[in-house]
Amino acid sequence: MHKDYINLYDDYYFNFVSGRYVNSYFGIPDKLIRCSCGTGIPAGDAYTETKLVQDLNSVLNVFRRCREFSQEQGLEESYFKHIELHEREQVFSFLKRIKLIPKSEHKEMIKLVLDNFGAEQFIASLSDFYEDSFNAALAESNERLAGVYASKRYKLGNILLYLPSKIKSAIWCLRHRGLRYTVSLALEKLRKAYRAAVSFLKGQEEIPIDEEEKKIKFSIVITNRNNESSLERAICSALEQDYADIELICVDNASTDRSREIIKSFENKENFIPIYLEENSGSSCSRLFGIERAGGDYLLFLDSGDMLMPNCCSALAKVLKRKACDILGFGTEPEYTVVKSQLERARLEKHFSPKRARLDSKGYRRAFYEKKQIKHDVRSKCYSIELARKAASKMQKNHINLCDDFYFSFIAALYVNSYCGTSKKLIRHRFGTDIPVADAYTKTELVQDLSLVLSVFRLCREFACEKALEETCFRYISMYEREQIFGFLERIKFLPKSEHEDMTKLILEQFGAEQFIVSLSDFCESSLKKLTDLANPGELFPYTRRAAKTVGLYCHCLCGDGPGKALCRTADYLTEAGYRVIIISDKDGSPPYCPLAEDVKRVCLGLEGCEHGDYIIRYRKLRDCIVNNRIDAFINTDFSSDFGGLDLCTVKSTGCAYMLYCHSPHVAGLIDGSSNILDKQAVYTYADAVVTLSSVDRIFWSRVNRRTFQITVPLPRVEYSAAAERRMHELLWVGKTYDKGKNPEDALEILYLVLQRMGDVTLRICGHMDDDSEKKLRGHAEQLNLGDHLIFERNKSDFSEFYSEAGLLLLTSDFEDFDTTLGLSLAHGLPVVSYELPYLAFTKQSEAVVSVPWRDFEAAAEAVLEIFQDEDRWRKMSEAARSDAEAFMAYDMPSVWREILVAVSEGKDICNIAPSEDEFWEYCDTAELTYRQASRRIGEISRGLQGVYSSKRYRLGNILLYLPSKMKDAAVYLRKQDLRHAAQLTLNRAKNLYEKFIDKIR
Repeated sequence: MHKDYINLYDDYYFNFVSGRYVNSYFGIPDKLIRCSCGTGIPAGDAYTETKLVQDLNSVLNVFRRCREFSQEQGLEESYFKHIELHEREQVFSFLKRIKLIPKSEHKEMIKLVLDNFGAEQFIASLSDFYEDSFNAALAESNERLAGVYASKRYKLGNILLYLPSKIKSAIWCLRHRGLRYTVSLALEKLRKAYRAAVSFLKGQEEIPIDEEEKKIKFSIVITNRNNESSLERAICSALEQDYADIELICVDNASTDRSREIIKSFENKENFIPIYLEENSGSSCSRLFGIERAGGDYLLFLDSGDMLMPNCCSALAKVLKRKACDILGFGTEPEYTVVKSQLERARLEKHFSPKRARLDSKGYRRAFYEKKQIKHDVRSKCYSIELARKAASKMQKNHINLCDDFYFSFIAALYVNSYCGTSKKLIRHRFGTDIPVADAYTKTELVQDLSLVLSVFRLCREFACEKALEETCFRYISMYEREQIFGFLERIKFLPKSEHEDMTKLILEQFGAEQFIVSLSDFCESSLKKLTDLANPGELFPYTRRAAKTVGLYCHCLCGDGPGKALCRTADYLTEAGYRVIIISDKDGSPPYCPLAEDVKRVCLGLEGCEHGDYIIRYRKLRDCIVNNRIDAFINTDFSSDFGGLDLCTVKSTGCAYMLYCHSPHVAGLIDGSSNILDKQAVYTYADAVVTLSSVDRIFWSRVNRRTFQITVPLPRVEYSAAAERRMHELLWVGKTYDKGKNPEDALEILYLVLQRMGDVTLRICGHMDDDSEKKLRGHAEQLNLGDHLIFERNKSDFSEFYSEAGLLLLTSDFEDFDTTLGLSLAHGLPVVSYELPYLAFTKQSEAVVSVPWRDFEAAAEAVLEIFQDEDRWRKMSEAARSDAEAFMAYDMPSVWREILVAVSEGKDICNIAPSEDEFWEYCDTAELTYRQASRRIGEISRGLQGVYSSKRYRLGNILLYLPSKMKDAAVYLRKQDLRHAAQLTLNRAKNLYEKFIDKIR
């Protein structure tokens, strides 16, 4: 800030400058200061002409300093508008102060204010801050305006030449835009008329209405092809602009309807240039012909189905006078031909909003090619004639009727030197008519459109190669190419269903597998479901049947936990079966994965944090891994992955078999509330095989895939040796404490009940823990006063020593596959007390496992006590555990995997046998357990919701949200009915709401 003498508006000066550097703001409603208001306006005889002149100079100095600061900092246009607004506010303030000086000096003082601030700000301030502003201003300046009003030139010439066009424009505006917009536009014209009159009074010979706008000439190019229904509307919207210096070029592309008759009816209009093409050259050529004939300074493109707002050219000229640029972007108002949801409308509003920033050539190319912040729609931009001609000279005059906007914008972006944007909506675009209806869209037209689109992308790539453009330009072409693939898939729905699969194959062949698959990732959440609605992925990406030699085992993260160790053992079995094995993962985990055999290759794709929008990276790395390593069968152990459907397409596009290895029961999603597996049923349907660990899962998935196999979990080969000394009264719990489905808190509750009758029992919790889950468990233990009876073993890589030393394993999971923890406990001769898991036949048949009802703490504690108090029973259960484990370890896993891979390579369907009676009842028991567990989850959620609904915070917020809707209803009623009746209705509603509010608070 400058240390000038400033005695008025010093607050404004400080706040304006400091506002530039503010990073954050927060306000509170508390009143913490008392301000003496009104003392700034002096009393009658204390205010003189001299004092007014001093104050004027002080205020003008403030505004001058603020403008200098804005220019120095390169601030946006809104800052200058803010200064003008407060300047007008001061004009109005000075006029109010004039009332305090003698009346004989009023006229001179008003002239003084007018001369210092200028006529525009003077009149605008009256419009902004005083209801009778125009009448007051005319009364004060009547003598200066009398000569103008009395002249024949003003009365006759201006009225006859100026007003009819404006009246016509107002009528058109009233018809298309409504009363409110028309009145607003009329007031703006009135302000311009007064500005012109005051300028004339200062000595100009002619009335310069919109003089500054005449400096820029606009060429409007309308392209048309058989659109007689809305062509006239588009032409009229251009000819009836509230701006004089325009030319309209209407290019008809060999129309066969009444379009040419409509165009010829306007041929006698001034500055109307018709161009008739005898052959259908496409919309791109039509636009190029229009550019050749254009003679203006700036160019606007308009389709015959769209229309310009009446103030389009004048608004653009006003901006361009302040900010000359190559491209001026502006807003678009969508005109919906079908009903759109509020969410869809909001998305379109965002899509049609221009980027409001001033950019140089480098910034524009980055925003256009790389960040995709600037759309390629040419109708929402105003182009300098030099830029348009430069871009047109580099374009081929091919027949292009689709993606022509993209072609022009892609080339023009290379030659842009400056860009700016305005938020004003200056064009109305009819949205939704580009997608044809069912009987209007045929297979032939789809093939033609495919050819046109591919031609555009070929031309853009050739141009990019010729100019040696950066990689971001090629990525931009690929991104928009994928957008077009998704658009074509949407259009296939309008064809007969019998043609869907052939047309989907055609799109796949034309664009290639990479672009096709990645387009599903970019534009569709349920990508595989979207594809299966149109075609069978197995037919689109057929498996090239061959004897498998190399197998890829995939997991998201390979680490030393149970699933990681099971995966490594599976790799060992496949190696023993004679296959070359490659373990593939997105990332390495912690703790480190267990050692692998020398023949097993390890590949980390490095895809941590990859999302659907980045699938092209995943596609390339996964495809390269499969092709380079010549993988014949891809086994996905991350069976619930969000990328499952896309990975299936990627893998099968290489000719490789895609298999799912489900090491968790299908009921898991139903119990924990995610239902993740069921949502991805299409992946299981079109996989070349599904491998499960239980008969229940085999029965379930065989209904959608005829190649569903059942194997046992790969248990480690444990050499049993009796422990030197077992802690017979120690309970062992193993698992991830942060996994809610493992229920570690239940183990504490069971220990508490056991300690009531046997005081020397301890519980050792082993597993991978995070800080939050451990803190929660310790807090729960303190509440139960477990003290030294609880031992934590945190984040060890190997817990096998505790299996051979403990007395009993406690399994409290909601659901499990053939769990590694369970298998290891049996291998070490450790008896088990477990919640019921009826889909695991082993837990029902083995004497080493005691099953208790789910979450029945009393029954679990009773089972623990019975085993601890009966040594003979414990010994028999331990022997049974070893016997069962040896039977499972003797299971010939290599042979089983060999049979599965042979069946897949030969395409054998093996699920044609009905389940046995025992399998059927296992399935029913599993369904009953799932129902009970899911019901419990639902009950917990319902109780939580009831607690929220009954809270004062929720009830108060509900009332506050309820009030505005009723106030809105009252306002609508007020517009439709008389004031008295509506006011009475509003008061009654307000009274009822107030009474309800008081009752609820009480």
